[in-house]
Amino acid sequence: MPSEENEVVDVVIVGAGFTGISAARELADLGVSFRVLDSFSDHLGGRAYSYDPGAPPSANLRFDHGAEYIGDTQNEIMQLIKELLPADCLVNGAHMRHPYPSQIMILAGERYVFRLDQSLFGITGIPPQIGIISALGVIGLLAEMTLVEMQVNVLEPWKASDEMLELDQISIWDWLGQKEWVNPTVKDLMRISIEALLSIEPSEISPLYLLWYTACNNGLITEVNDDAGGPQQYWLKCGMSELAERFADPIRDHIRQGVRVSKIDLTGELVKVTTSTGEELRAKKVLVATSPHSAGRIEYAPEPSSARRALMNMPMGRTLKCQVFYKSQWWRDSNGTHFNGYAGGANYPVLWVMDNSPLPGVDDKTHVLMTFTVGAQLDALGPNPSEEQIITHVTGALRDMFDDDRALAGSDEYVGLRWYRWDSNEKFVGGGPNTVFKVGALTGDPGKIMNQHWDDKVFFASAENARNLSPRSKSPHYDLFNDDNVPKYTKDGILLSSSKPPFTTNYSDYRQSLGYMDGAIISGRYVANELADSLGRKNHLRAYAPAAKPAAAPPPCEDKPLNEVLGVLESLKKDIDALSHDDVRAWQERGAGPRGYVAWLQQSLTKALEGDDAKAADRVKRLTKLRDFAATAVMTMQPSAKDADKEPSLLTRIRGAFDDADSLLRKKLGL
Repeated sequence: MPSEENEVVDVVIVGAGFTGISAARELADLGVSFRVLDSFSDHLGGRAYSYDPGAPPSANLRFDHGAEYIGDTQNEIMQLIKELLPADCLVNGAHMRHPYPSQIMILAGERYVFRLDQSLFGITGIPPQIGIISALGVIGLLAEMTLVEMQVNVLEPWKASDEMLELDQISIWDWLGQKEWVNPTVKDLMRISIEALLSIEPSEISPLYLLWYTACNNGLITEVNDDAGGPQQYWLKCGMSELAERFADPIRDHIRQGVRVSKIDLTGELVKVTTSTGEELRAKKVLVATSPHSAGRIEYAPEPSSARRALMNMPMGRTLKCQVFYKSQWWRDSNGTHFNGYAGGANYPVLWVMDNSPLPGVDDKTHVLMTFTVGAQLDALGPNPSEEQIITHVTGALRDMFDDDRALAGSDEYVGLRWYRWDSNEKFVGGGPNTVFKVGALTGDPGKIMNQHWDDKVFFASAENARNLSPRSKSPHYDLFNDDNVPKYTKDGILLSSSKPPFTTNYSDYRQSLGYMDGAIISGRYVANELADSLGRKNHLRAYAPAAKPAAAPPPCEDKPLNEVLGVLESLKKDIDALSHDDVRAWQERGAGPRGYVAWLQQSLTKALEGDDAKAADRVKRLTKLRDFAATAVMTMQPSAKDADKEPSLLTRIRGAFDDADSLLRKKLGL
């Protein structure tokens, strides 16, 4: 490394995760001098943190304590993988699961076992056994949430109508509780989705924060899809740290590891950076390339403004991530059921499970289930659980989930467990995966200062603030791109050769891949150009087109007339009855993405609601009608249904139509 004695560099970068490395690479290309300081001494990549499980070195096999999963629409990181790693490093988890069809979900205290190709709406994890009432509840809720997503200003979410801003002043759990038509099963599906995405309880965040986050990731339906086309489709057998190391190779001489920044002083003409050992570096600018919460662990002079301190005080998610090693993949033949290792549980000691085993032939002796324990379930373990407590907690939950004693630590199959706890006790980051905004914060001062830097001296970048340097969108709102730019797959999860990246999303790409490693790369690149601009150097910044109008909340839910509800259900019954074996098989073949059952069911309901105008209908109007119908239809099944005393015979007919449609659908699906 060049001598730093009395040296003044243009930029000191704090953090060598994907954000810091991306920024450094971009600064190098722009002719800006820099130094990178990173607290971790044993790896580059920050929250992407790999380890060697002790497999033979020839296997090049590593597992990830932290960030791990990626998807095809995450263009920047997928391009890096293609450029920097051997092709066999990328593991297609969706493809590996397909030969083993069964999975598990625990909702409202009930354990469901079902086939992957029967997942409701083509979304991995929604059991078909939940029935048509819960299915309609899911349709209505997804319709309403999509309506909010489509209105969100991804760049400045606080620029919204009063009704939209109100969605940031209530927790999403209370918001769901206000909807009588959302039953406990549907609520638990949402609980699992929220906790899996953010590792935080639904009571801690607002609907607007969640739907801003998902709008920055191609929408909730895409983001919770763990199969083909979703952001959890792939992982690297060599570990994410290997990608970070190779990404950093061109600027390696400018990185110092094991150096923790303790103070940043911007009171002078130059910014002074002090490390925990008392060493001082001077720079014209500083880039803090960490999560906002982690940035709050640094001392600043002067003290940050109240808004910036509030942003830094936002909590991190809290996660216990484990890899449980076994002698065989016993779950692939468990009491006669062929599980693919995918499982989830609401209010359960283990929230989410996936098969993390290497590809056949890479290492045929290593067999792994990856687990997440998050939020309140992690809190229940206490602040400093012993390794024995963690092993008992996790393997016991797996035993109950799979109903198989071979999951237990005392079984002949058990080899060991490796874990990492991402919470406030984590020494450098303070939690994981991301900093999240509490109720009211996104549209308040913490959110508004997120895009701002400090006195043109201290700049901030992170996966949580992933602004795109080269967006295709013309507005910060929903912007449906041509379907040609959407990845397409075979029925067993292989990307078709006709699908050509870069892929686009259905939403504004002013922000993209928020909270993911792809977003970290995007954020580092963007802020590096802001730094270059501030220094008077060449850069690639360009102005975003502003929103034409403030974001508006969806219209309130309206009750549908009961005779209209009955008519739609009768129409749905006819459509279900007309389904052929080939139709159902086609759903199953498309079940890897959100185009199977959900497309058919929504199409059938939309046709019944809108008649011949269905194809030409405005998407907002269509989603509004679907939501209103679903809400009214579900409420007619409640004992205290509205107008029950006025039209008892009509309600009886509606309930009969529900039962008939449910029975027909179960028969067609083979349930």
